[in-house]
Amino acid sequence: RLWLKKKFVVETQYCVTLDRIFAIEDEKARDWLLDQIINNDAQREEWVSLFEIDKVKKDLTSPGYTVPLTADFLRTQSRLVVDTVHFTAEFTLRLLATRDHLDDALDGTLIWSDNYHGLNLLLAKHTGAVRCMYIDPPFNTDTDEFAYKDRYRHSSWMAMMADRLTLAKALLCEDGTFYGHIDYNEKERLKLLLDEQLEYITEIIWRIGWISGYKSAANKFIRNHDTIYQYGKTDSPLFIKSYIPYPEGYTRRDGSPPSGQGYPLEDTWNCNDLDQLHSIQIMSFSREKVGNQALTQKNENLLARMIRSSSNEGDLILDYFLGSGTTTAVAQKLRRRWIGIEMGDWLLEYAIPRMKRVLAGDPYGVSSDVDWKGGGFFKYVRLESYEDTLNNLELKRTGPQQTLLEQHEGFREDYVLRYMLDVESRGSASLLNIDRFEDPFNYKLNIATGTAGEAKPTVVDLVETFNYLIGLRVKTIDHIGGVRVVTGTNPQGERVLILWRKTKELDNDALDAWFRNEGYDTKDQEYDVIYVNGDNNLENLKTTGQTWKVRLIEEEFQRLMFDVQDV
Repeated sequence: RLWLKKKFVVETQYCVTLDRIFAIEDEKARDWLLDQIINNDAQREEWVSLFEIDKVKKDLTSPGYTVPLTADFLRTQSRLVVDTVHFTAEFTLRLLATRDHLDDALDGTLIWSDNYHGLNLLLAKHTGAVRCMYIDPPFNTDTDEFAYKDRYRHSSWMAMMADRLTLAKALLCEDGTFYGHIDYNEKERLKLLLDEQLEYITEIIWRIGWISGYKSAANKFIRNHDTIYQYGKTDSPLFIKSYIPYPEGYTRRDGSPPSGQGYPLEDTWNCNDLDQLHSIQIMSFSREKVGNQALTQKNENLLARMIRSSSNEGDLILDYFLGSGTTTAVAQKLRRRWIGIEMGDWLLEYAIPRMKRVLAGDPYGVSSDVDWKGGGFFKYVRLESYEDTLNNLELKRTGPQQTLLEQHEGFREDYVLRYMLDVESRGSASLLNIDRFEDPFNYKLNIATGTAGEAKPTVVDLVETFNYLIGLRVKTIDHIGGVRVVTGTNPQGERVLILWRKTKELDNDALDAWFRNEGYDTKDQEYDVIYVNGDNNLENLKTTGQTWKVRLIEEEFQRLMFDVQDV
């Protein structure tokens, strides 16, 4: 139950290029945001370190900066990326309030989470919405040379992959494609799992490139390929046939010039003179590498081939073993929407900075091929971890249980046993404290932070969590008169209004007055469902012809948080 429950969104941040801010029509809002940006030293220092913008460096010979920031200067740097993590909550809310269709404006989402919990939280909103998935999971090489765990029992590896594949299948659309990248260590077992869930399309052999170094000295045939399995939700997924252009002077074997669009792609890649698709480790000169060798980063042209073959512009791409972020970088450059899930700290160290550089117009990888110039808007969220869930349990041991722990020396520090002893006394109340919804903007959990993993009280994002739980496609987010107002549509196509308030500051009478003053009770049939936290009288404010329903956020939150969907 602890593992399966939906996880809280702990933090939500947004990254947007300056051109999107300059395009805001509300002049007052735009000028306020620009003033905050101009006077934010943390943002300025990130630009220096991330983009090497020397003009805005600090002057080491005297206090202050080399160039004072101005709106005119920022207009010349319109692809610089603003990250709300450097700003106040008010800045973020004012920025979001300028978006009329927030989810439509977002290019993508990065989720810092165990991928099972990330996929689980996505179900309500994105079931049947993903056109193309790619995963590059741990190959289970039984070594410790990588940044992630790569030493599993075969059964454990299969169990991990199977659980996530079940969720991924539910997210895939009917003509969607799944690409699984693997090597000889687990390829047959991965195929067994894929055969259970999806329809086999083909097996792609990717020749990594020329061989050199110590690996070439082995007394055996030298391994020089990976396997990429292509599967579909059905046996006929979307496929856009690709061709390699014939080089100048190319002739057929009989000396005649070629006809047609080019050489059609085979299921063996990088295996003939026309098909140049070497690994990034070999193409070290490409300068697209962002991580370290232990992350086994794949090259952008490899991902571009799959994404182009199995999606169109605007389609949703998903990678739930994101690593250093190649899939999301390529999806952005190819003008697809995207979601990337990664639990390692390298999401912060590599993937997020990489996506900022992509938005800034990163010239590497496939950028020149697709004429990528930059620009964009994405968000990144952190989810509560399973360990955080354990740390937030309110334990109520029975007398005999407590005696067992106190009298037996070896049991005192047994972390697993302590929780096993309390399995019968755990209730959902300790995992979701509905009483604290009376102050929803200050709901805290003990969240592990830092390298030592120590937990500290942290305000979590109830608003974003609830949006995911009900599968809301967000239209607007604003804060009006003490009320956080969210609008959008749910998976059933209903028009939704969500009202979050501090109930002690905005009681029923005050909420009624706010509702009338803001005009929500006069917009006939604009909303089908209104969610609100705390007791309220809104149901009684309907006028003739209005049919919207009022639902309590607390009741829906508790039901959906512990609802295990049948996927």
